[in-house]
Amino acid sequence: MKLSTVVENAGNAAESCRVRWQILDAAGKTVSTTESPVAEVAADGKQSFSAIAKLGHPALWSPEEPNLYCAVASVDAGGNTRDRDQAVFGVRTLAFDADRGFFLNGISTPIQGICNHQDHAGVGAALPDPLHAFRAGVLKAMGCNAVRTSHNMPLPSGSRHVRGRDS
Repeated sequence: MKLSTVVENAGNAAESCRVRWQILDAAGKTVSTTESPVAEVAADGKQSFSAIAKLGHPALWSPEEPNLYCAVASVDAGGNTRDRDQAVFGVRTLAFDADRGFFLNGISTPIQGICNHQDHAGVGAALPDPLHAFRAGVLKAMGCNAVRTSHNMPLPSGSRHVRGRDS
């Protein structure tokens, strides 16, 4: 799997650095590590870093088994970790066939979806996490397995409930 990140240097001098990635499974165990080559980031500039990580036999994500991994990216400059960030992701295969429909991880999966705005009656657009979890639970109970998030991207806190991490 290809990993990439952009490093921004807000300083007044160019700096050489590298990005190191650690892939963790759901139990927090390291299952893969990789790093980019060292590159210079210009003063007040940006530089893209990338590398390839190998996951031997990943646990596939599905609505029934929402297996997730965490990629932890660390920016190392001069032997010191200068910044660190993480992203949660799932591994799956997707295929659309004009005659046979949608396939998730090789299994025929009818799409049962809705179009959903992030706002909620009586609350507005600033939904608390428990309300996102409640809505995701109601949608799953109705047989929903897909959500179109309408005009606006959902907040990261709300989208994690829709992806299945919490429900």
